[in-house]
Amino acid sequence: MILRSGDGDPVSDPDRHVIELALTELVPGSAVVLVEGDTYARATANAADGFDLEFRDGSPDRHYRVDYSSSLPTAVNVFRSLLEGDNFWRTDAEWHRVRGVEE
Repeated sequence: MILRSGDGDPVSDPDRHVIELALTELVPGSAVVLVEGDTYARATANAADGFDLEFRDGSPDRHYRVDYSSSLPTAVNVFRSLLEGDNFWRTDAEWHRVRGVEE
């Protein structure tokens, strides 16, 4: 997996510390994206001092988001879970399918 954050260089196989640092340094409107192939997770910093989370597993019909502002620990846990290949990220937040959005 590759972590992309703002103007920084992509990081291959980031660990929890790298993810937490990248998320902590975000300013509102900027994002951290974790990518592997056609799958990605994105955390965008919002003005409420939280994160808007989304996940896409390849195609537009497998695109999800969380409809509330998530905390830093939740965003870190979602990204860590994806890296480690467990399913914790699926239950640590309430994911809703994105409908009617052109990709």
